[in-house]
Amino acid sequence: MSATEVAPDPARPQSRPASEIPLYLPPDGGDCLPHYKANPLFSFLEAYHRHGPIFRARHIGREVIFMGGLEANEAIWGNNDYWDYAKSNAHFREQFDESYLNQLDGAAFYKKRRRTVQGFKPSVLLAQTPEMSRVLFEEIDGLGGDRVEMRIFCMRLYICMAARVLMQVDLPKGLDRTMAISNRDMLRAPLFGRWRHLFYLKPTRIWRRRRIFGFLGSILDARERNPVAHDDILSLVLAAHPKDEPPIPRQELIYDLSQLMMGGSTTTSQLILWTLIFLSENPAWLAELREELKDWDPNRFTGMASFPKLKATLMEMERLRPPGPIIQRITAREFTFKGYTVPKGAKVAHLQVLCHYLPEFYEKPMEFRPQRFLENPALPQKNVHGIFAGGAHACVGQPLVRVLSPLLVADIVTHYDLHFETKLSLDAKLNVVVTPKEKSIFARFSRRKP
Repeated sequence: MSATEVAPDPARPQSRPASEIPLYLPPDGGDCLPHYKANPLFSFLEAYHRHGPIFRARHIGREVIFMGGLEANEAIWGNNDYWDYAKSNAHFREQFDESYLNQLDGAAFYKKRRRTVQGFKPSVLLAQTPEMSRVLFEEIDGLGGDRVEMRIFCMRLYICMAARVLMQVDLPKGLDRTMAISNRDMLRAPLFGRWRHLFYLKPTRIWRRRRIFGFLGSILDARERNPVAHDDILSLVLAAHPKDEPPIPRQELIYDLSQLMMGGSTTTSQLILWTLIFLSENPAWLAELREELKDWDPNRFTGMASFPKLKATLMEMERLRPPGPIIQRITAREFTFKGYTVPKGAKVAHLQVLCHYLPEFYEKPMEFRPQRFLENPALPQKNVHGIFAGGAHACVGQPLVRVLSPLLVADIVTHYDLHFETKLSLDAKLNVVVTPKEKSIFARFSRRKP
């Protein structure tokens, strides 16, 4: 042995190469994607129970390392330096540019995040709840009792509220639907793998983006022509930009506006839809919730502390029907997890909500039981609830969801009866996000009698 060599320590276990990570084969022995689309919430539970928190599988035409469970959440969210965010979220940069928040890292990320979060302070959002409710009532009453497809309606409603409240603008007729579909398509890109660049060239997709970005540019132009003080989120974000630095480029602002107005419209809208569906299927709990909300006034809403059953309902839906079960990542450096070496440049699929369905964290995890959050106020355990991810790159829009979701659900259950005309199975499928299995979901709103 030379003077530079070090004898291996027999007391220290040696890390095994990635090629020795257990290989999981789905029932047909092929790619996991079809099984994931058909059963997005539970398709990898068998693999976890068989192989533990790290295993390999073929997914979207390539071999991927899967990590899931509490230890995986702690390792992934607690070590930002493990991940190459530019490569992991390349589809954002490809559809926008290198300034888009989700694909930034380091100083550039923290600088932009500090600016963006100014618009999502709970105190700012809670001040807008009366106007948010007004938008909701206008949209529902505008249906005139006609039936509506609920998946698109919830997406439209989210965007209308963002436009009228967060930006203090009204959308041209039909643009809310255009924005909803465009945002859903943007999130669809990773599922196409290396063929996603062909998807970017679709004429309908290009037309939608031109229409959206043209409208957002007109908002900036109007602000420049009439630079009066505003109290909306756009103004707060702009005011947070350092005065001693060059102005934010116009195109970057347009992309930032699109994130503020459309980000969350695909994910949060499905959480709201799932909540309304499960409440309709659980009338006894709906009655208890309405009793808690009998004095509900959106003008005095300051948070969910005074409405424990409302909070429990929404927490249970985030747990039971999270919109994004998997986050795709690419490693920035080599690291060791559970005795295996995960190399630099490896593709990793983070099963960020797998803990939601493990009985060691939630008793009878497949059941809708919002009471669990009343019976045990300590729920959820740290790093178990994965809907907003964690660490420095946790979802920047979480405060908006925590205000908008209870507001919408409380407004609807106290003022309306919702009659679903589609027979509902409560089963889920993957259509960009976790959504009800039914192709279309039709319902009617009717005003509740005082």
